[in-house]
Amino acid sequence: MHMIFALLFFIMIATFLYIQITGTAKGTDVQAYVDEEGLHQRKGTLPGIRGTIYSSDKVTIAEDVPAYDLYAVLTNEYSKNSKEPRHVVDKKMTATKLAPILGMSETDILEQLNKDAKQVEFGKKGRELSFAKKNEIEALKLPGIFLREGIKRYYPEGQFASHSIGYTAKIEEGPQAGEVVGQMGLEKSLEEFLRKEDGKVAYKTDREGVILPSVQKDITPPKNGNDVYLTIDSRIQHLVEEALTEAEKKYKPKSMTAIVVDPKTGKILGMSNRPSFDPNLRNITDYVNHPIAAQIEAGSTMKIFPLAAAIDSGKYNGDATFQSGKYATQGGTIGDHNNGNGWGFITYNEGFQRSSNVAMAHLGEKVIGPDLMKDYYDRFGLFKPTGIDLPGEASGKLNFNSEIERVTTLFGQGSTVTPIQMIQGATAIANDGKMMKPYIIEKIENPDTHEIIEEHKPTEVGTPISKEAAKETREIMETVVTAKHGTGRMYAMEGYSIAGKTGTAQIVNPNTGKYMVGHGNYLLSFIGMVPTDEPEILVYVNVVQPSLEGDEYEAQPVSEIFKHITTGALQYKNIKPVENKIDKLVDDHSVTVPNVSDLSVEEAQKQLTDKGLKVVTLGNGDSVGDQSPKAEEKVIANNRVLLLTNGEVTMPDLVGWSINDVMKLCQLLGIKLNIKGTGYVVQQSIAAGEVIAQDSILEAQFASPNQGG
Repeated sequence: MHMIFALLFFIMIATFLYIQITGTAKGTDVQAYVDEEGLHQRKGTLPGIRGTIYSSDKVTIAEDVPAYDLYAVLTNEYSKNSKEPRHVVDKKMTATKLAPILGMSETDILEQLNKDAKQVEFGKKGRELSFAKKNEIEALKLPGIFLREGIKRYYPEGQFASHSIGYTAKIEEGPQAGEVVGQMGLEKSLEEFLRKEDGKVAYKTDREGVILPSVQKDITPPKNGNDVYLTIDSRIQHLVEEALTEAEKKYKPKSMTAIVVDPKTGKILGMSNRPSFDPNLRNITDYVNHPIAAQIEAGSTMKIFPLAAAIDSGKYNGDATFQSGKYATQGGTIGDHNNGNGWGFITYNEGFQRSSNVAMAHLGEKVIGPDLMKDYYDRFGLFKPTGIDLPGEASGKLNFNSEIERVTTLFGQGSTVTPIQMIQGATAIANDGKMMKPYIIEKIENPDTHEIIEEHKPTEVGTPISKEAAKETREIMETVVTAKHGTGRMYAMEGYSIAGKTGTAQIVNPNTGKYMVGHGNYLLSFIGMVPTDEPEILVYVNVVQPSLEGDEYEAQPVSEIFKHITTGALQYKNIKPVENKIDKLVDDHSVTVPNVSDLSVEEAQKQLTDKGLKVVTLGNGDSVGDQSPKAEEKVIANNRVLLLTNGEVTMPDLVGWSINDVMKLCQLLGIKLNIKGTGYVVQQSIAAGEVIAQDSILEAQFASPNQGG
């Protein structure tokens, strides 16, 4: 028996080698036969992968993933010679079962299935389906319903720096039809680096589709796109998104902007604006990337530059006095924000703390002088593009022809800048006189060879002021937050020194050309450097026309955003709190957390709830081993305080928790955290009630209140 099999195997191999060497079978030229038939020439596509976009800590922001296009076979010809039907048999039943999965009506699906065609598709809702939807459809086992595998661009973090990242779309017509091309943001500006080139394969088969042994494949391999690494830190970006989402829900402003920068390098650590969008849905509400393209009248945050200029020029005497209230110019009289009443004769330091417009007018016109002041504007890079590595940057405009224009520019009215210009200029104050160019792209890398195609590094773009002038400017800015009459009192954070400046800019009504009036009809802003002595982060926030209740301060939305971002960023960067240099911290909404470590759980819970705080107890022990926030920290009433007991620790139900609270939880437990999405927790990888192991990794899925799960 073995001999028979060996003989048959020998004959088969000999025949195969004969065909391969001679190219003939039974006297027939195989190649000629295939060419003559002409029906068996096959071509295929070898898909490439578009470059992936990562955050600095390698969280995926944009990537190519498998996707599936749905189609239906309507002709019964496809079912010939098949035991099971391979075309749509029951159209009504098919429509009923597909409708909820596709998010289409049965009527619309039936309209497609009733067409006089051999094969139909289902439009946008039937294309680029996820793996989960593919499985749902396949589980139905519907005759005639098939899925074609492809690739789609996916943004795992959803509404995450989306104006900077942008999105892609498939070209429907023209020479690029079928290609996926960047349409906005970095996806568009980095198209030449990110784009991929599909490969090709050509071969010939017999009538049954089997590749002939004598036929050689012609392969052109695909070329994958390059990967892009950003300077954005995913945790800080999540804090930015979360803070803006909360404020948007609460105050419904016309727009908002927040930027977080490392002032020593110019790296953008976090940046976003509202209105925003999810690039997976392409639900665009506003195409403008406000941080770099919104040309705004900045308001009093602009005052940091005349102050720094006066100090650097050696002409500033903070103890000298001036008459506050009103200042007459050739074009009209400008007044202080308290209806021009002022505060009598006050020092320039006090004038800056009170955000006196008249103080700036005296400084710019009489102390510094217009020509020198204009020179300093240029040194600080204001009223011109920074050259940030993002598309769509605007320049702003300096109006400086008349005395009234020169004066109003000093306190941020009349002339326009962009938020990113404010940030770049402020790096000089935060970074001991060295001004750093802001940038968001860290490097572009070949994913196959790891060759660095392009790399961006910190770039010093000038030294507008001296180290000593920068230090003195920060010290005076700190008094805006600490002094009893400082306009930045509500930005104070227990344990951290903040050099900051508030801003309340009037907004021009586009219909009348006049400035609007009324509660909340302003661009409200704050720029802050923390800590004052050696700033680690520089934060700019603005909120345009928030909807405020009668008893709500106009700066309240900006303060809440700033403190949310800054507190979380400082904790994440492990910057320890120190004693504040503050006259008297006044915050009607804040609570000092008591020291409850070593107390019984019952007593600790009572002390905290009596102060209006939520208590989350971790573990089944009877005494408190550790707590977060720590003792003596100031928090807003109703905040969570986490108590770690001496017993076995189980995971709490995190649904509805903020990113900041989850970060504090993981820090207290000493476990790792992977964040997906923005907003509030909707899913957690460690179930509520599950015992937490020492090497646990918690993956938390977040979603905004207006997003689906």
